[in-house]
Amino acid sequence: MIETSLIALLMWLWVIERRLNTANQAIRTLKLDLDGLRAMRTPASQAQTPVDETAPLPEVTTLHGPQSNASIH
Repeated sequence: MIETSLIALLMWLWVIERRLNTANQAIRTLKLDLDGLRAMRTPASQAQTPVDETAPLPEVTTLHGPQSNASIH
């Protein structure tokens, strides 16, 4: 009876160890993915200089089409 309980306990511990190792490996993979995404997002040279996100607007735009000659007359 004690031998059976001991074998069952060892099997249970082995299953728990495998699950924890799998979870640990998944966490390591996610950390590597996150580090890779951070590295791709902002290079060190661009992170120091601020980026102006507003594009300059053109001063004059040209009209195309049949109504473009209507303003001349």
